[in-house]
Amino acid sequence: MTTFTTPDHAGLSARSPAVPAASSADAELQKRVVGQLQKRAQFRAHVRVYLLVNALHVVVWAAIFAITGVGFFWPIFPAVGWAIGLGFNAWDVHRGGNRRQVPAGEEIRHEMDALRANAQLGAVGR
Repeated sequence: MTTFTTPDHAGLSARSPAVPAASSADAELQKRVVGQLQKRAQFRAHVRVYLLVNALHVVVWAAIFAITGVGFFWPIFPAVGWAIGLGFNAWDVHRGGNRRQVPAGEEIRHEMDALRANAQLGAVGR
């Protein structure tokens, strides 16, 4: 059985079976899928840390409030600020991701045709 053992596949278990790539296109797709799975795992870890840290903020606030009887609910500020970053991270993982980082074949062909047309216009103008 083939397994992932390289650091490129750090998010997967060393015992996870590798999917054999039939072509370079399949290999590229497999690489993108592994990257997306790693991003999802990192996002889940980010959410867990967000919840734990903000819960700790509330506990600290509650302890201070219990002792003094006075206190503005300050944990809202780090929670909201961090939630904005968490929202951008969620967008990247679930909606943005690699969609625009790797141009589609049609986009590449269109840009190549435009460059060829510009090169031909430049050659005619000389």
